[in-house]
Amino acid sequence: MGEYIGYYSYYECSCNDSSDSFNSSCECIAREVTQSGIDILFYILIWTLWFITITGNVLTLTVFVRDRQLRSKAANLLILNLSCADLLIGINSLTMTNLMRHFNGYWVFGEVLCKIHFILDYSASTQSAFAITLISADRLILVTTGAQYKKYQTANRAKLWITISWCVSVNLYFIPFLISDHIYGKWVNEYYGAYGMCDFGIVYEKWYKFCLIVVTFGIPLVLLMIFNSIVYHNVRKRALGQTRQHSCKVGTSQNHRSSDFKKHRKAAITLAVIVVAFLICWIPLWIKELVYYFVELGSDFWLFNTNAAAYLSWSNSALNPFIYCATNPRIRLGIATLLCCKSRRPQTHSRY
Repeated sequence: MGEYIGYYSYYECSCNDSSDSFNSSCECIAREVTQSGIDILFYILIWTLWFITITGNVLTLTVFVRDRQLRSKAANLLILNLSCADLLIGINSLTMTNLMRHFNGYWVFGEVLCKIHFILDYSASTQSAFAITLISADRLILVTTGAQYKKYQTANRAKLWITISWCVSVNLYFIPFLISDHIYGKWVNEYYGAYGMCDFGIVYEKWYKFCLIVVTFGIPLVLLMIFNSIVYHNVRKRALGQTRQHSCKVGTSQNHRSSDFKKHRKAAITLAVIVVAFLICWIPLWIKELVYYFVELGSDFWLFNTNAAAYLSWSNSALNPFIYCATNPRIRLGIATLLCCKSRRPQTHSRY
């Protein structure tokens, strides 16, 4: 795979060294360079990831729009929230990062779009962690309250959770990024005309990075461990109870307990799959962040010269729609209906 087998067009920019970065000028020339098979394969993979992420989450959102009963349940609203964050990652994070590769890493979309891109990128990624935590909290309420679940968890309460989580996610970055230029100067690396690096000085401050790691990774991770441990032990206790009662006479009460246990077990399995996928995709990126900002190995260290960890984290947004289909019959039927171009909606008797 080391031999060159294709060509790839990118833009090479050169800028004069003026003391006033705002009056400096840049010239970008389109060049064609040979690319190895590995480079071309990676290029295909990142755009395939972009396509799957957007298509999968658009289909999921369309199913929710078409199916009012899905939207009426608190648990499904939390899944809808996660899908919205995933779609935003596909539209903003993956799209802009992939396009930047065409310009050899230069940002050519202007200052306003840079700020919008950064705020949405960080906010959507943070919201993914918050959304997983909210889903875990909802499943915890389900398995601990049983038949009283709807009393404690309503659609309006889920909407309040979602609203608060988005307010926190956006404001963690909106205000700091807007004031970053005034405190640390305009664009960390000098910004030449229409070409430069889309970056902000505040993200390199250790105190700010530490706060972000605690709020967006540390706290959600601890909560996920606590919530899932309680859910696991609760479902396991119910399973042991089912085993002891297996030889008893089957009656209406027994059938109800059996149905209740199956519902709780399915909720726990759904939660476990979503959480495990989330941790596998996101932990490498956070390890990279911790190493870069606290071990100080230097920017030339091999771990920091690749976007592999970022793409792995974004791949979670492409994976989630498949998880929804595998664990939620109503969403699966709705997506199948859309793909088969059928006009009928999912049947209303499904409990999901």
